[in-house]
Amino acid sequence: MTVEARPEFFRKAIEASSKRDYDFYQNALADDVVWTLAEGELHGKEAFLDYMKKQTMEMNGGMKLTIDSLLASGSEAVIKGVMTFKSTAGKDKKYLYCDVCQLNDQEEKIQHMTSFFIEVKE
Repeated sequence: MTVEARPEFFRKAIEASSKRDYDFYQNALADDVVWTLAEGELHGKEAFLDYMKKQTMEMNGGMKLTIDSLLASGSEAVIKGVMTFKSTAGKDKKYLYCDVCQLNDQEEKIQHMTSFFIEVKE
């Protein structure tokens, strides 16, 4: 039986990302999660969390994520929105993002995520 993607789960995930709530992700990720980014693929929960922590440092302590749209069908979801943060140099940064998520077939845990980012120049 396939787990259905619930929009509320992904709204909580985006909120947890903004707050850097690593405990949420500790419970929301499959142990063998794969995260595909422009830099390549990260394999496993620890690699995923380590990358999030590294981003926090590069984003001067955190970021704000907003959701423009969230589409969920079957075990997949697509989340599109805006990410803002201050760089380590103190400059305001703004990116458009899109996350494509696939849940684990057995439980409501993220099995695979692909993330796209486009910098908005102002």
